[in-house]
Amino acid sequence: MSRDSVHSGMETSAAPALKERPVVLIVEDEPGDAHLIRIQLLERDPRAFEVLMADSLESARRTLAERPEGLPDVVLLDLNLPDSTGLETVRRMRGMVPDAPVVVLTGLDNPAAIGSALQGGAEDYLVKGGDGQTLRRAVRYAMLRHQRDEDARLAETVFTVTDSGIAVVATNGQIQRLNPAFRDMTDLGDDSEGRDRLSDVLLDEDGSRILPDTWPPKMGPEDYWEGEAWNARHGGDRFFTVIRLHAVRREDGSVARYVAVLHDITDRKLNEEKLARQATHDHLTGLPNRFLFLDRSDAALRTAQRYSVRCAMLYVDLDGFKPVNDTLGHAAGDRVLQGVARRLGDAVRSSDTVARLGGDEFAILLPNCTAADAVAMAAKVVDSVRAPFELPEGEARVTASVGIATFPDDGVEAKEILSAADEAMYTAKKTGKNRFSGKDGSETALWLEKNQVPTG
Repeated sequence: MSRDSVHSGMETSAAPALKERPVVLIVEDEPGDAHLIRIQLLERDPRAFEVLMADSLESARRTLAERPEGLPDVVLLDLNLPDSTGLETVRRMRGMVPDAPVVVLTGLDNPAAIGSALQGGAEDYLVKGGDGQTLRRAVRYAMLRHQRDEDARLAETVFTVTDSGIAVVATNGQIQRLNPAFRDMTDLGDDSEGRDRLSDVLLDEDGSRILPDTWPPKMGPEDYWEGEAWNARHGGDRFFTVIRLHAVRREDGSVARYVAVLHDITDRKLNEEKLARQATHDHLTGLPNRFLFLDRSDAALRTAQRYSVRCAMLYVDLDGFKPVNDTLGHAAGDRVLQGVARRLGDAVRSSDTVARLGGDEFAILLPNCTAADAVAMAAKVVDSVRAPFELPEGEARVTASVGIATFPDDGVEAKEILSAADEAMYTAKKTGKNRFSGKDGSETALWLEKNQVPTG
């Protein structure tokens, strides 16, 4: 059988290796026939087979029970025995050796009896009195076919029960066969086989194709293409899949077909995203933490340097937060922090980043922002925070002291600018709180005087 042969739509593997010295059980009640069969099996090589003899099913049962090495590799079975006849003989023998091929021995070429025996579980039949070469070939062929059938049944079972979606695809991209898992993932029915193309059914959640426009996709050195995407079932459920398309080649190297495998890794993907978010976001407010804030700041500064633009940072510290915790409790304090986070998020532009640095301290990154823009944003932040918070525990009031630092005036690195903004925040606290300031207060004061923006 060639490599491109197919059983139940799946590719077969290379020919299995047969056992070097198979065990053959001959169940024959005619001593002359049994002796002749044994001679024919061993006439070319006395060690080609290990031969066991039995003259009835009961004798065969005892022989197998006394054999510690296991079951035979092939059974040569006469249909008419002293304790059983016809189809019942095959069925009973099959019960004793469920995993070995049974070759029926018959004295006459009786199609009806032979067909009945094959339906009952026999792999093949032999007419007694044939030559030894035919007998030996039949024994080995029965073993080979049985092993291949077992491999095919195993492959079919794996194909059917695996949680991975599997599709057999023709060279033109048309789906030839799907397993149940593939149908569940894609909501495809039986009528899709032989009708739909794989590229038309593998769609991202926005409806775009997952596979490249060119068919087949360009394969890597290991003869497969891999991609991943968020998919959407017809019902709207999202799931994340890794898609692998394998080329199945013939012996001459040409592609016979493709096998597409879908792995639903939604849980793993969501867990990875959750862990990544936990590592980069504040658990209470959901805002970026210091690590992510500095990472985004580094990226913004690189852009600012490349295009010779300015950017700014605001350091925000709450005034009067400790009394909230002391009088209303820590749960109320947490709600205030969450409320401040929402207000800051509403105040800034979509391109800005609001982060919680820890405790009651926040920071805001303002990319592509002039000093005047930064001061205007600081004034907006101070104004938004001072409004009271209505909580289940009662009313809470806090204000904000905001420090302003800009690139390149106050530094060229993210940590340096954040430190300058922190220093400016302490200047705002020293001068009365509920206000904003630059590091030395001068630039802010001049801007406020010019634009007549109130600070308290």
